[in-house]
Amino acid sequence: MVSAVGAFHVTNHESNCQKQFDIRLVPGAGRSYGDNPEGVWGVQGRIGPSISEMGTGSREDLINMHFDDFNHQKVVGMGMREQEVGQDDADSHSVAALADRAKDAQRNHEITQIALQELEKRMSTNAATRRELERWKSEEVDWLRYIRTNGKLPEHIDCPYVARTQGGMCDCCNL
Repeated sequence: MVSAVGAFHVTNHESNCQKQFDIRLVPGAGRSYGDNPEGVWGVQGRIGPSISEMGTGSREDLINMHFDDFNHQKVVGMGMREQEVGQDDADSHSVAALADRAKDAQRNHEITQIALQELEKRMSTNAATRRELERWKSEEVDWLRYIRTNGKLPEHIDCPYVARTQGGMCDCCNL
């Protein structure tokens, strides 16, 4: 398991922290929002004024009850359709919404695989670009090996999935 910070939250961190903990750079993470805890605390934050006046035991009990209820509502809502729950809840928690996301991910994976194969085929026709392709693949192997061995994103190896500019960092996302 690799520790990571959600995509919404990580942008508030410095670039070195982003390089080490951005969930979008974790192999296999896919298109994960990864910030469910942020959304949960947004809902749970409403109990803040009440718990600030409580002792430790009462505060922990109330927080646990609220999280238990939140999780229960989420599980019960997974089988509901838009007409049974609010549109926002249906979009994020229904089985149909999760199934749609899985189909979308599979379709995008197939499209990306075809595009990658076409790019690699074009790059293989020229000696210089073939060497560059081999270098990229080698960097990817090193990157993945480090993560498998150490269980974290490497600080000292550039992510092979991030576009590089002359400065070695991605202009668009500050990574």
